Amino acid sequence: MSTRPFIAARVELWFDRRWERFFRRLGWRERVIPYTGYGTQDAARVLGRVVLSPQWRATQIGKVAEEFLTRRGWRNFFTAACVHARYEVTCGDAVVTGTSDRGGYIDHRLRGHGLEPGWQDVTIRTADSSDAAAQVLIVADSTQYGLVSDIDDTVLTTMLPRPMVAAWNSFIRTENARLAVPGMAVLYDRITAACDGAPVIYLSTGAWNTHGFLSRFLRRHRFPHGPMLLTDWGPTNTGWFRSGQMHKRQALLQ
Repeated sequence: MSTRPFIAARVELWFDRRWERFFRRLGWRERVIPYTGYGTQDAARVLGRVVLSPQWRATQIGKVAEEFLTRRGWRNFFTAACVHARYEVTCGDAVVTGTSDRGGYIDHRLRGHGLEPGWQDVTIRTADSSDAAAQVLIVADSTQYGLVSDIDDTVLTTMLPRPMVAAWNSFIRTENARLAVPGMAVLYDRITAACDGAPVIYLSTGAWNTHGFLSRFLRRHRFPHGPMLLTDWGPTNTGWFRSGQMHKRQALLQ
């Protein structure tokens, strides 16, 4: 039996490599997009992505322009991934290195970080990028309860049972026009208060590209801050699309 990745994955990798070369010739530089991670007092999971971006994005004007351009959902999906980029993670006492996957994603598990419970900053960098601070929620060993929540139509109104409406909400509507599910933020606050500050983890089949938007949405509607576990919508090594059910099962198991 062949161990080669599925043909769609190989085609995607072929295009990504050539786009990466093209943008590097234009002077684009590596940039780390940090995602929220989680861990225990012994181990942690650090998440992020290495992409290419023009140098003007590092200026104040560039940051303001980027904030404006991400207001409609479809703009979140235009990224230039760094294929198999080398990175270094500094997480408390632990300093580790690794290589991103073919989509530029970082999913690194490490041990012996020595961090105290609570939100902690972890530094991710590549040889050509600036340091990026990724937040990791360290859960105390004494914690007994936690809350795992879906996102679409649980905290964020998407209307997934109606595909055309869901597509309009996800790709066309502006961020400020997206609506929260009524009462859920208050419910989560009450649950976490009753369970002595139980950690909240948001698990969804949504794309990692929407991480920035979802972070702003949760903050704006006063949902508890928590790590997000999203997925890559691209083809896998075995098929055209990722299994949403399998993604959630594996994430829950981990």
